[in-house]
Amino acid sequence: KDVMSIVTSSPSLRVLDVSSNIFGDVDISLYQNVTLSELKVVNCGLSVEGAACIKKMLTQNTTLKTVDIGYNNIGDDGLGHLLQHTNTLTELNVASCRLSTKGAACIKNMLTQNTTLKTLNIDGNKVGDVGVGHIAEALEDNDTLTVLYVHNCGLSAKGAACIKNMLTQNTTLKTLNIGSNSIRDDGVGHIAEA
Repeated sequence: KDVMSIVTSSPSLRVLDVSSNIFGDVDISLYQNVTLSELKVVNCGLSVEGAACIKKMLTQNTTLKTVDIGYNNIGDDGLGHLLQHTNTLTELNVASCRLSTKGAACIKNMLTQNTTLKTLNIDGNKVGDVGVGHIAEALEDNDTLTVLYVHNCGLSAKGAACIKNMLTQNTTLKTLNIGSNSIRDDGVGHIAEA
């Protein structure tokens, strides 16, 4: 049996990690599993189509809490598919998925509606200052996200200023990783002021 047929026929399976197995887009049969609580398909060669399949799974699976699809080439369009159904997720990792400012705008829209997500990892995506500004704006009123990773996302002092503004209003964010960005002394000053 292949991996996906095992997944769809196993009612007791709760965690599936197929990371670093380059098999391309997830088989459409994956959406039939309604018992998984954690799905990790890191560095598996997923594209927009794979993200659309996971979206279909999210529409039917009410137990899925963690989706980790980092290091796949889903891009902004794939993220758009995925974010349409995140009302059960508590953790989402889309690190190094070739996201841009457009993807960050999708994340902003999701964060204004989602009341379950606690951890978001967008490390290694070149969303820049504008993209982080989108996310920071949404987090000003978000009271569920506690962990945010924006490591190596092309931030400067301008992006750090957006984060500062968010931190002065947001009381739930407990962990923020902004390492490997070019925020320089001015940016550090902004963060310190929060």
